[in-house]
Amino acid sequence: MVAKPGNHLDWVPSGLSTYIQPPTVGQQATGWVFGQAPPFEYMNWLFYYTDQWIQYFDQVLTPGAAGLTANPVVLITTGTITLNSDQVTGLAATTDIQPGQVVTGTGIAANTLVQAINGTTVQLSKVATATLAVDPLTFSHQFATGGNIQRQLDQLDAAININRAYDIVVGSGPGSTHTTLAEAVADANYGTNQRVLITASATPASTIVLSKAGWRITMAPGVSYTAGAATGIQISANAVELYNWRMVGYTTAVQFLIGGTYGRVMTTWFNTCTTEIDDSAAPAGKKPVTLANITE
Repeated sequence: MVAKPGNHLDWVPSGLSTYIQPPTVGQQATGWVFGQAPPFEYMNWLFYYTDQWIQYFDQVLTPGAAGLTANPVVLITTGTITLNSDQVTGLAATTDIQPGQVVTGTGIAANTLVQAINGTTVQLSKVATATLAVDPLTFSHQFATGGNIQRQLDQLDAAININRAYDIVVGSGPGSTHTTLAEAVADANYGTNQRVLITASATPASTIVLSKAGWRITMAPGVSYTAGAATGIQISANAVELYNWRMVGYTTAVQFLIGGTYGRVMTTWFNTCTTEIDDSAAPAGKKPVTLANITE
């Protein structure tokens, strides 16, 4: 996290309002074009109001300033926690509980957050350290400085950049919709033509069958699947596409079944896989495309 600067811009050129003029509405709509020099009044306006907003947020987020109280309490209620489980069940009340809030109480690890809420059950970001049938719990907003603010910004950035581009996100971090790819495929709420991002490495214990047509599945940088079964992926649907995958140690990494036609395997890295892509079952003229497959 970047250290907070010790001062502000304090950009008030000569104290003259005539030196600080906003661009016209038309100019704001089009922006600058190549070769165009912005008038000095416009640049002063940009720096001046940027500095004013920075000073405003600095007041809001600094403890003791006339801004938000750090971690204001939203709800105090009771629920059941179980050792090594991330579930709080049987909550007596759930009013205003939201993902991202801080959870505190006996048996709750430090810096535990609400991951999701479903009825009277809350999923936590950390597992409980005790088993208690009636545990007093406090749910608070995160309006703190330092690490909590940075964590919120990271979660917001992940949610914006992941959820905007993908229908399904497989992993355990912010923005995830499913914990495993097999779980996502089995979810009846998701049909054909889904954009999927895998954000966490895994060792699936059994072969994953991709049975929904038109799925485009991309692995995030640094993510890989390691063999927990002889065959990694079986594709039984039309036009399934795999992008940027990394597969390690499979006897057969990717296998197209008879219904797995017109698929694609693009820029995929295979490490110590006996057979990388088996497309022998796909009918002639409908076989998948493989391009730039990388083998170590």
